[in-house]
Amino acid sequence: SNTTIQYPARKMRIAYVVPRLEREYVTGGVGKKILDQVKNWREADHQVTIFLHTPDKIDSPDFEYFFYSNKINILGRAISRYRAMSTLVNQVSDFNPDIIYLRNAVYTPPVHLLAKISPTILELNTIDVNEQFKRSLIDGVYILISRKILLYEVSGLLAIRFSRISR
Repeated sequence: SNTTIQYPARKMRIAYVVPRLEREYVTGGVGKKILDQVKNWREADHQVTIFLHTPDKIDSPDFEYFFYSNKINILGRAISRYRAMSTLVNQVSDFNPDIIYLRNAVYTPPVHLLAKISPTILELNTIDVNEQFKRSLIDGVYILISRKILLYEVSGLLAIRFSRISR
């Protein structure tokens, strides 16, 4: 006889980490996508916390905020991002997740240390490099060089493909 063994679903603690995201994206389509995914996980009885690394003050109880300043020179901005990301990584460690979901990330040290805390899944978008080159040549080159750091550290990848529909 064929017997199917059913295992009880295991509730997980999920850390959803969102690096370097500005207000326009958090309050727009990207924010909606994040909240919809978290809603699905919560409906499946998982405990989820969203850790948002951002330069903007956003009035929403849905996120744990880690602020950095974009209103200073390039060195000050890098130091501010590093400090905010260090605090975020420490808070994720304190949360003690079973898994970390890292949204399409521009590498910000020490975000790679998340992979030392728990298995980490990195979301990749097909247009992320193009988006960075639209910002500046330096940003585009930076993502091409630095993304390898994350690719070597994470446990898995989730590829999100965007395509245009033509009529």
